[in-house]
Amino acid sequence: MNMANDDNDAVIVRSTIELGQNLGLRVVAEGVETAEVRDQLTVMRCDAAQGYLLSRPIPADEATSWIGEFSRARHALQRQGSTGG
Repeated sequence: MNMANDDNDAVIVRSTIELGQNLGLRVVAEGVETAEVRDQLTVMRCDAAQGYLLSRPIPADEATSWIGEFSRARHALQRQGSTGG
């Protein structure tokens, strides 16, 4: 919960990610609310994240559209990064 400010919390998160992945599971971090936490989870190689940083709760019928838009934007950013743009 406080991994951005507490080294002990960060160790627990890293250990949990590694344990899940060593068991062959994909790990989803919940409650990601800041870019700092998202960046830490990326460094820790967490598989996925959810939380207010990415989206406020939305109705199920809007989720498919949101996921498509998010994926297109992510792929566009990745292409820009690979072309030096």
